[in-house]
Amino acid sequence: MFLRSILRRPKLKYVTLFLVVNVISLFLGVFTHLFERDYYTSFEYPYNGHIHTSVLQLRYSQRPDIAPINSYNYEFITDCSEKCRSDGNMLPVRIVYMVKSAPEHRDRRKAIRFTWGYEHRFSDVIIRTVFFVGTTSSENLQRDIDHESVKYKDIVQANFKDTYFNNTIKTMMAMKWAVKFCSESKFYMFVDDDYYVSTKNVLRFIRNPAYYHSI
Repeated sequence: MFLRSILRRPKLKYVTLFLVVNVISLFLGVFTHLFERDYYTSFEYPYNGHIHTSVLQLRYSQRPDIAPINSYNYEFITDCSEKCRSDGNMLPVRIVYMVKSAPEHRDRRKAIRFTWGYEHRFSDVIIRTVFFVGTTSSENLQRDIDHESVKYKDIVQANFKDTYFNNTIKTMMAMKWAVKFCSESKFYMFVDDDYYVSTKNVLRFIRNPAYYHSI
């Protein structure tokens, strides 16, 4: 009855029809296609500039020419600040494996420590392996992480919730750690904890990328 009474009124009929058409168009994405811009002529990258210069400016606490588009306001809970110190070793750190991990991935971290991330595999190449995690709401899991950190001294944890959607924060955390505590390494490799890395091939590649052949 209500719909009939609307349709009998010309103005309300057209308003109702207009609203229905707009709702359907919105649902089908018509407006998105009408107002979208061409990728090839309109694409703009926020960091369009000399990235190396910006990185150096940030490293030396200067204001970068290109303003950062993300802010990082988190603190380290554990920072492994001694990880890259030489301890009398004259050789510099050659490569740092920065492994993005999750609090509950204890078995993956253990596997990496004793396989491709093993730090003492080569006597003439200094390798460091560090795991980056956020916080967890589980007290038992956090206790395990604390014990693991004390035992292996290779876990960096910051005070943000460890979720999939905070991966960007975890990446920023790793970069901040590298600049603050391990800035003298020759190379860095950022990788997830479900990857296998051939350290031998990585070292062969960074020694001479132009003549690299995997084995």
